[in-house]
Amino acid sequence: MGTVSQNSLETGKAFIKRLIIAFWLLVSIYIVSHWVLWSLPTASPPIGNNQAQQPSACFTEPAKAGTLSWQNFVSVAPNGEVRFHNHREMDWYVGADHVIELTEPLRAAETQTLELVAEIREILGRMNESGLIRPAAIKVLRGHIDAGQYIEARIAFETFWSTLSSETRGILDQNQPRVSGFGDKVESIRQLLIEQCDYASAFTPPSTKMFFWTSPSLAIVEVYFWALLGVLTNLFYNSAEHLRKGTFNPNERWVAYTKAHYGPVLAVILTLAMVFGWFKIESYEIRVWTLPLVGFIFGYVSRSTARLFENIVERFMGKAEEAARAGPEGARASTTRVLNVLMEATRPRNFEELRHDAKILAGEVVEKKLADKEKST
Repeated sequence: MGTVSQNSLETGKAFIKRLIIAFWLLVSIYIVSHWVLWSLPTASPPIGNNQAQQPSACFTEPAKAGTLSWQNFVSVAPNGEVRFHNHREMDWYVGADHVIELTEPLRAAETQTLELVAEIREILGRMNESGLIRPAAIKVLRGHIDAGQYIEARIAFETFWSTLSSETRGILDQNQPRVSGFGDKVESIRQLLIEQCDYASAFTPPSTKMFFWTSPSLAIVEVYFWALLGVLTNLFYNSAEHLRKGTFNPNERWVAYTKAHYGPVLAVILTLAMVFGWFKIESYEIRVWTLPLVGFIFGYVSRSTARLFENIVERFMGKAEEAARAGPEGARASTTRVLNVLMEATRPRNFEELRHDAKILAGEVVEKKLADKEKST
């Protein structure tokens, strides 16, 4: 009996040694892979312009490295108009609370910018109606404003304004807004656009929490790594406890080996189920930067994870059986409803949006014709 107990003790010690080797090997691979991938150049160059000197338009700052990935969630047009993109992913990467906190000052700056741009256009219209300014000079100013080139617009205005007589200036300044204030208003627009671009660049995941990979493919690898670490940590704890109490059973090693295989896989599957909205854990923040933590917890409690997976499978199969009995009519009706909602949501709401969409469509038509012409020649 003592020999059996001694053999179990030695077997348990050897098992824990193997766990230690596996653990540190995994940690080494994890650190090295992070270091190598972080040192790689950015997968795609930054999109947009967020320069402080000449903000003709700007976008949310994209990811800085190939291992990080998020889209441009906010864009600011040259006239200060703000457009939000990918609302669902914005919540996933940025967080709804942070988005709401940033949106109010961004919208306030947008309102001020649009008002100033409207005043600028009114001034340009009055200059044109007065007949006192050369149409070519007004055309140059309007071109700079439309392109968001506010520094050039201010310089061009100050240049030709200095050539006007005091009598002409007085006539142009009889009504509000004063024409002489064109340069100051243009500079105010430029400063407001810089402010808007600063807010737009803040629509990104919090840098203090970005310890892990966030690109879609690598995020899954991150979850697998941490789930496997969770399994090994659980095996460490339980094996050491049984060894301390003298109840270590060598046959349980095979349970541990299988757990190290199915645990991380189920952790990845359940994490994907959460990401795709199959279930939601209330009261806990589940964002892209918390996925490794979720993976570790699922891996640590692999047996409970397996039971949770079985519950999800049972519910899924129940719904699948209901859908199979209902036939294809219900699926077609659901698809039609979704398409109608999308068509209504993407329909141009005003003339500006209609003109914008028409320009894009016209450009695509021209590109297609040119491509066809190149193929024929």
